Amino acid sequence: MKPTKGVLVGNNKMETWLEMEVNEWLSINIPYGDCVAAGLLARLWRPCRGMAGEELRRIYEQETPRGRAVAWFKSANPDQETVRKIVDHAVTLQILLRDECIEISHAAELDRSKASRYAIRWLLERDHLESLHFLLSNIGMKEQLEDALKLLDSENSKSMSETCMRLGKLDNVHLLAVFCFEPDNWWGRCIFGHELPPES
Repeated sequence: MKPTKGVLVGNNKMETWLEMEVNEWLSINIPYGDCVAAGLLARLWRPCRGMAGEELRRIYEQETPRGRAVAWFKSANPDQETVRKIVDHAVTLQILLRDECIEISHAAELDRSKASRYAIRWLLERDHLESLHFLLSNIGMKEQLEDALKLLDSENSKSMSETCMRLGKLDNVHLLAVFCFEPDNWWGRCIFGHELPPES
């Protein structure tokens, strides 16, 4: 099931931040990390800035990382036991995030700099779960994680948004990409220190 970066990306270029994160997740050598790497590419890859029109045309004549990542996961055809282990890892993580949200809220009153770092880490972890959910959706298994994410969001989106309002603007290019490309996802809007409504 282990993918290589070449399988997921092909000859396509990545923004530096995305390449660094994909490399980091692939180096972990657990199925959850592979899925997060693939999901990040599928969701947040875009052509690099400054590409000429001819180069963009060639890219879209090939499979983009979005298509390649989804194709890898489908071709890997993970069995139920493998999916269960990946989802169990994710569910354990979301339980930890539920607890950490309260701690970050308290930290915001004492040390804004430290709380900002904790908040960014929390929001990124929530986004990593979204990457796995995206892949599972493409093989008809999104329900494996959906209830846990709904619970996580229902319990924490308001509190985390309010905490980020107190902290002010957060500096993170990954979360900025979430805001730009998936504006309905509330954790991307948190980086601005207030919950901007998605454009209609």
